Amino acid sequence: MNEAGVFWQGLIDELYASDIKLSIVPSKVAATTVNVADVAFTSLYGERVHGYLIQPQRDHTSPLVIDYLGYMNHLEDPMQFYHWPSIGFSVLVIDNRGQGGKTLDTSPYAMTYGKMPMGQGFTDPDDFYMKRVIADHLLELKIAHDLVASSGQPLFLRGGSQGGGLATMIGALSPYDLTAIFSDVPSQSNLMARIDARAGSYGVIGEYLAVYPEKRAAVERTMRFYDTQFFAAQIKAPVFASCGDQDTTCPMADYLPTFDQIQSPKELKVYTGHAHEGGGIARIRWEVDKAATLAQRV
Repeated sequence: MNEAGVFWQGLIDELYASDIKLSIVPSKVAATTVNVADVAFTSLYGERVHGYLIQPQRDHTSPLVIDYLGYMNHLEDPMQFYHWPSIGFSVLVIDNRGQGGKTLDTSPYAMTYGKMPMGQGFTDPDDFYMKRVIADHLLELKIAHDLVASSGQPLFLRGGSQGGGLATMIGALSPYDLTAIFSDVPSQSNLMARIDARAGSYGVIGEYLAVYPEKRAAVERTMRFYDTQFFAAQIKAPVFASCGDQDTTCPMADYLPTFDQIQSPKELKVYTGHAHEGGGIARIRWEVDKAATLAQRV
């Protein structure tokens, strides 16, 4: 196992042995057609992570999808995820820490550059902001697995932009069987190219290197721990990805090194003439239909 593999396995072992003080209680959010629960658990550095578990109103168990949010998006109304219970699926979604929602990011960093989350700790793999985010989602994955383990219901990962990159990374690191991964206009791939082009959320690191070029080797080392192209070959589940060929935030050219490394069944839909919106609502509708079909086969 290489250095990055040892790093992630050690973190998984640490997280999965910890007492996360999981709480799943009925939410005060008004909902008439679904069941909504507030989810909270303790993650890396003692941060309390918050989210929703949204379930169809019925007694028996259901397939479950983890839906990952885009950069600087946060949970507002659970209605934005009602398309999943409309097909009989449950959905688990958490706020990414420090991105404006209820999940904060209070533990200090050894280095910071600017105020944006992605500008924190990127010269050291152990200090980088994304370690905290991925840790939160590794625990979310364990919670989701435990929810469906006894019934054998399918477990899916799904996200767009930052969420698409997280779905890919968590899918690669997952110790559990997954039914499928849906990754739309994904971030988290070919990161040094993203940094040099100052594309999307990784632009802040490019700005830093313009001022401190002597730190490039340290940044390059860190990114090898977080770039999905170096982990994609570990994915065992089918991957259904999409890109916009005019996307300058998460360029399609930067996702291709990850897609090329995926050894499991895979499909890439390219939305010609589209930018970071990708396929938009039409893509979500396709994912819902595809997931429903796959769940019937399990």
